[in-house]
Amino acid sequence: AGMATGQDVVVGISYSGNNEDVMRAMRVAQERRASTGAITNYPASPAARMANVALLTGAAETPLFSESGPSRVVQLAVIDVLCTYYLLQQRVPEVLA
Repeated sequence: AGMATGQDVVVGISYSGNNEDVMRAMRVAQERRASTGAITNYPASPAARMANVALLTGAAETPLFSESGPSRVVQLAVIDVLCTYYLLQQRVPEVLA
């Protein structure tokens, strides 16, 4: 986030949307004029409200395994979709128009 520019997108990932390290990185990115996104399970969370774009997941966590397990699988799936879309856009932009 500290090296981000106005041409970059910084994505914060937090199941709860309350992780202070994620929030701090998003604030730094915004100060550097980067766009921000959040991948979180809660639309009213601080990270979701702070981000320019919030991508919401639907994973259920248990108190024993908070911020792991199912939420990580769902977050990785969202990242995979974003990366696939980006790669397709670079190779075959007319397909995604």
